[in-house]
Amino acid sequence: MNPVRRQLHPEERALLDFLLSTDFPGRDELKKQTENITVVGECKCGCGTIKLQVDPNCVAAKLEKSIPIEAYGEALDVLLFAAAGFLGMLEIVFYADPPEKPYPRPEHLRLWPRPHASTH
Repeated sequence: MNPVRRQLHPEERALLDFLLSTDFPGRDELKKQTENITVVGECKCGCGTIKLQVDPNCVAAKLEKSIPIEAYGEALDVLLFAAAGFLGMLEIVFYADPPEKPYPRPEHLRLWPRPHASTH
């Protein structure tokens, strides 16, 4: 990761908002964290993956998985990582070489909430 310190670009914000548009455990807290979020790293390969930092005073989400939500499209996946209840990384994985562009558009993706832990 290349270290940076910047606000989200519009296409990054659109992907993050899209991923957080469906219901899953901890989603509301993660959405609140996006109100004060900073990009602190960018993948060196140019795939569009970014490392995120949120205000440490935010409420931590109670998450069952470190990847609570992901989306997929034609030859790509978008994964949202969280650590200790805080947003950590937006990863874009391309399965085509070279990738057509670094940021897929939300309307070309389908959401996949991670299966929840069984309560039985």
